[in-house]
Amino acid sequence: MSYEPSAKVAHCHLRGRLVMTRRARWEAWVRQGPHLYVITDTGYAGKSHVEIVREALAGGAELIQLRDKTLPDKAFYEQALECARLCREAGAWFFVNDRVHIALAVGADGVHVGQDDLPPDVVRRLVGDDMLIGRSTHNPEEFRRAHQAEPVDYVAFGPIFATQTKPQSVPLGVPLLRDMMKEAVRPVVAIGGITLERLPALIPTGVAMVAVVSDIMTGRIADRVAAYRAALRSLAS
Repeated sequence: MSYEPSAKVAHCHLRGRLVMTRRARWEAWVRQGPHLYVITDTGYAGKSHVEIVREALAGGAELIQLRDKTLPDKAFYEQALECARLCREAGAWFFVNDRVHIALAVGADGVHVGQDDLPPDVVRRLVGDDMLIGRSTHNPEEFRRAHQAEPVDYVAFGPIFATQTKPQSVPLGVPLLRDMMKEAVRPVVAIGGITLERLPALIPTGVAMVAVVSDIMTGRIADRVAAYRAALRSLAS
C-alpha cells in the first residue's frame, strides 16, 4: 500500500482563498529540482547547529536537516527552535533527524527517520497528515518497502559512495542507484560520500536531491552551499 494523502490536505480554504498546504508546496518545490539537502554536523563543522544553519542559509540553502545523535533533548530542542525560526524566515525547509517530539515541538516542516527509529506509520499517526516524513534506506528491500508500503514523502538511499560519516557502510554505487530509480514512485535523495565532482554521475539518474554532510561542513559553509547550488543548476539546464 502506498501513501497518498487525502485530497483535503492538498489545499485548504482560508477566508475564501485557496491556500496550498505544506505537502502541496513541497511537491511543487521538488519538481523544480534537483536540490541540495544540507545535513548539519557540529563535529565536522566545529560550530553549533545554529551557526551552521545561519551560514548555510547565507549560501542559499533551501533545505536543512538538523542531525545530532548525542546532544541531550533540552539542548537539542533549544537549538532546533532557533534553527526552525531561521529557516522559516529564510523560506527554507527545516527537518529534524530522528526526534519526532522535537520536530513537533519546534514546528518543523518534517522529520527524517532511519531504519532503527520509529516506524513511519507510527510517526504518521503522531505528526498528522501535513508534516513531511523522510526515510533512510540502505538496500533494495528497504528502498522498495519505503516506496510501496510506508507513508513517507521522500526516500533517502545510500551510502552511494564511501563516506566519512559512516565508514563501516559498504557503498551502494551509482549503477544500483540507477536501477532502483526505475522503481521509484517518491522523490529520492542520494546520500553518502557526495562531492561536487560526483554530481555529474548522480544527477542523470533522476534523483530529486543530493544530501551532503562532510563536504559542506568541513569547508566555508556558505561558499560550499552556493557552489553546490550553482553546480546543480548547471547540470539541470
